[in-house]
Amino acid sequence: MMAGGVDMSAPLLITLAELAGRKAGDRITVPKGAIITPAARDYASERGICIVSEEGLVIVQGGLGAHEDDANRIVRGILRELQRELGRTPTRDEATGFVRAVIERARQATLGVIYS
Repeated sequence: MMAGGVDMSAPLLITLAELAGRKAGDRITVPKGAIITPAARDYASERGICIVSEEGLVIVQGGLGAHEDDANRIVRGILRELQRELGRTPTRDEATGFVRAVIERARQATLGVIYS
């Protein structure tokens, strides 16, 4: 076992079975030349398990944490609303400005609740 992760230096074929029981945030180091099955990649990505090579290269970046996933869902909802209002796909600048405005309005509303 390595500090901060799991050393999987023996198997050259990484399957879903090798990842079973791992939890979000686990970092698994695999040997150079290891083959990771598509099912294992998907499993690791969906469950927040990071797979890296012996050289430290990220092979599979674990999925988003719950809070990040919630934030992404909220932003996607905001952008869908903007698209509906515009009747077209917003430009990058429009989308960025709109999301920033919504976040600022939410921040101000939160501060109003905290200080009232």
